[in-house]
Amino acid sequence: MFAALRKLWLGIAIIAVASALLVLTDASRRPRAAGGATRRLTLLCFSSIQPVEEAAASFQKRLAELLGDGAVTVRKLNAEGDVATLRQMAVDALSARPDLLVSYTTPALQAVVAANRDGVPHVFGLVVDPWIAGIGLDRANPSAKPAWFTGIATPDRKSTRL
Repeated sequence: MFAALRKLWLGIAIIAVASALLVLTDASRRPRAAGGATRRLTLLCFSSIQPVEEAAASFQKRLAELLGDGAVTVRKLNAEGDVATLRQMAVDALSARPDLLVSYTTPALQAVVAANRDGVPHVFGLVVDPWIAGIGLDRANPSAKPAWFTGIATPDRKSTRL
């Protein structure tokens, strides 16, 4: 028996070290302690255009003003215009179970809604017309939506009537 263990000790040691590293570095998936725990927010952006960058920066700044520095950890994901990357980022962001996911632009909204099977709270912004985005919203009945989902339309100048 000891002869067999001597032959396998290196493999067993590597597996034990790798397992320990995986457990220690997987803090994002562990349940958080109650009371005083930091909230986790994920910002998902389709590209680095100026309106998106400004919206993300001012949102983070306002959160820090309202809740204090360190109360929220922000993870910002940007697909830089790649739809396939955006879809994978949405899946990855949701699998980390953030307390809130914020998406900017119509493609990011569509990717999150398509991937959000567990009802992670989701807020969208910088979407011109969410009713035609193909995510199941009804303009005639705006309250007919999942409870975990909300946002605000940002109409462009052409579609805004004065």
